[in-house]
Amino acid sequence: MKIKSYSKINLFLLVSKKKKSNLHKIKSLFLLNKDLYDEIDINKSNELKINYYRDNKKININNCNVKRMLIAIKDKYNININFDININKNIPIGSGIGGSSSNAAYVAKYILDLNNIDYKNDYDFFINIGSDIPFFLSGFECAYVSKYGNKVKEKKKPNIKYELIFNDIQISTKDVYNNFIKINKNYIIENYFFQMLCLKFKLYLLLINDLQEPCLNIYEELNNKFISMKNSNKNILVVGSGSCFVVYI
Repeated sequence: MKIKSYSKINLFLLVSKKKKSNLHKIKSLFLLNKDLYDEIDINKSNELKINYYRDNKKININNCNVKRMLIAIKDKYNININFDININKNIPIGSGIGGSSSNAAYVAKYILDLNNIDYKNDYDFFINIGSDIPFFLSGFECAYVSKYGNKVKEKKKPNIKYELIFNDIQISTKDVYNNFIKINKNYIIENYFFQMLCLKFKLYLLLINDLQEPCLNIYEELNNKFISMKNSNKNILVVGSGSCFVVYI
């Protein structure tokens, strides 16, 4: 069985300084990016096998989210996870557009659906694997994502045009969050409803990604690229915690 594992874009991202364990509360508008996806070939097997490929070459993935997810759903739902899974990576690793969580979510969704398991009330469980996973499991193309990623509410896709710029730099989400310090900004700007209005009226300069500053502070090469691009186009934002830029047109 061949399935598509889509990427996603944070059109803005507000992060709270309050956190639960290692998870921060967020408020964001997620957009499913169907133009870029990993390709997954999944078939029943006598044992669990997971292989990753890039440009038809086998690659190693550290801390495989798919394996973590499958072990978790096996323990929770008591189901068979013996599958031969081959993942062709088109989504750049460490780009901040959800590739790892997407892979875990779409593989789990396929197996859970195969077993007729209703998982829509278990988002609190899935965020322990990845905070983006509930969004991918929801099936929504656009959603307001809040709390720790476990609250997902479908929204109408905004009428915007954008371009994604990929940089060949792998970002550690853990490192970015560890260096995140909540700076008191203007309350009006740092507000979900205001950010939604900015998208509606194309006030892109006022859009916020609270993880942009710690990300650029850690990765000097990425910061240099960001500054260079911002000199020619002000409507640019780092996507999530990764190395991808979104340029609003």
